[in-house]
Amino acid sequence: MWVLAGVRERSYSLNTVEAYATGLLLFLNSQEVAAPNIGWQRATKDDVVRFKRELAARGNDADTIALRLAAVENFYAWAETHGFVRVRPFKVNPKGEGPAPVVKAPPSTRARKEVFTEEQFERIRACIVMDDPILRRRVDLMFRWGWGVGLREAEVCGLSVRNLRRSVEAEAPPRARGRSLGEAFAATAAEGFVLDLVPAATKGAKGGAVLVPRALMKPTVEWIDGSRTEFARADADWVFVTEGGRPLTPETLGRYFLAAVKAAKEVGSFHSLRHSYATRVLSEFNRLGHPELGALFVQKQLRHAYRETTEQYTHMVHMRDHAITAGMAVNRAFGGRN
Repeated sequence: MWVLAGVRERSYSLNTVEAYATGLLLFLNSQEVAAPNIGWQRATKDDVVRFKRELAARGNDADTIALRLAAVENFYAWAETHGFVRVRPFKVNPKGEGPAPVVKAPPSTRARKEVFTEEQFERIRACIVMDDPILRRRVDLMFRWGWGVGLREAEVCGLSVRNLRRSVEAEAPPRARGRSLGEAFAATAAEGFVLDLVPAATKGAKGGAVLVPRALMKPTVEWIDGSRTEFARADADWVFVTEGGRPLTPETLGRYFLAAVKAAKEVGSFHSLRHSYATRVLSEFNRLGHPELGALFVQKQLRHAYRETTEQYTHMVHMRDHAITAGMAVNRAFGGRN
């Protein structure tokens, strides 16, 4: 409603609406991490100050920080006017004169970069800088787990071989259980596999389950039964291990991704893959005529505590459909290319 009001009442351009929605989404995500038991309606000035510091710590320039804060100010002014909140985290206009000022949006290329299209993601994959083909394959597969399932860095690094086996064997006939993971997978016909995440790797150690498409499970099983066995301590339970058999750290994965993004001349972080997953899946459900089912699926898949967080992606879908391939089949939308 806030987005539509900006379009109707103030004639905001697509770029401005897009930038404002992105700024609010980042704030709500920040609020969910810092205070998961406090809804957005009870945000305070301290929350806004914390958000500003987080933006600066991530390397955002002053113009970007100002734009993000303007989005938060604009939203809470609208929410107060319409009775959704009693007190704003801070005032839009300290003098109390007139509506919130319209902030000029950055160029459209900057506004769109926090959600990758399929073409952009393929360019990033092609720019993974590693000489060893096995190490390159490992990193590429980790990127695909962010893109195809919406996992955070820590969740990708914490993937468990034991849990993957349970997920596959749950769909396999009894005769295939206990065999190699590849044989068990080959005996299944499921298009999706429910995978339990390792609680310690999830935000707040809450755990949870996600749906993994067959198009992604297949190369992961092949990795576990194949190249992964060449690593030291390959009997460790981590899917993605270093040459010494230890799990990769989220920081290392993030650096790998940023290096590939820079080489591809794109802008974004590994977390952008999570945003991309949500907008892509919602867009596909919208195309199929089931927007509510799509919102429910994304909330469960990304394990959002509040529906409001998911609804921000719904707004983004309408604004970004021109940059997203809407003709994907559902399995391809979830899993990407084989």
